Amino acid sequence: ENILGRIEDLNEWISWREEDEGLVLSDSIRLIPFAQTGAGDLYCFLYSECNADPKVILYLHDIYDEPDIVAETFNEFLYIMMLDAAASGEDINNGHWKAHLSFLDEKYRNMLCGKTASELADVYDSLTFEKAAIWR
Repeated sequence: ENILGRIEDLNEWISWREEDEGLVLSDSIRLIPFAQTGAGDLYCFLYSECNADPKVILYLHDIYDEPDIVAETFNEFLYIMMLDAAASGEDINNGHWKAHLSFLDEKYRNMLCGKTASELADVYDSLTFEKAAIWR
């Protein structure tokens, strides 16, 4: 129910960037917000002519850097969010954590199972993200 509001927010942020820097969102790019951080930034599906499946980017509302590609697929995004939760101190032995494991495909579930919170935090801390070239 909040997606329409987030689309309006995103369109406003894009217009600010266009006005301030004279940049225009590439014609082949489509951004669909689907989640919001506590700081108000938006996770968006990045659709383009180059990708059969959308990538996931983090569009920051108050920083004009290119957005980070945080995941190549939605499954990878869920995995990274689980790493983030472990790095942020979530109890990885509780029922909440274990229930969320069921949303991951086998590849990513196996990458989390049997690891300590410290090991998962180290994996999260080692992640680097490439920038999404969305402007022309």
